[in-house]
Amino acid sequence: QSAGGQLIFVDTADMSIMSKQEHPDLSDVEWDPTG
Repeated sequence: QSAGGQLIFVDTADMSIMSKQEHPDLSDVEWDPTG
């Protein structure tokens, strides 16, 4: 059973939090820098 998670989107120019999203079934995140 997954503990769930939260995604936090950060503006790296000034390190401000742009958005927080709850994702109860989140287990992994993969980043693709190509967009």
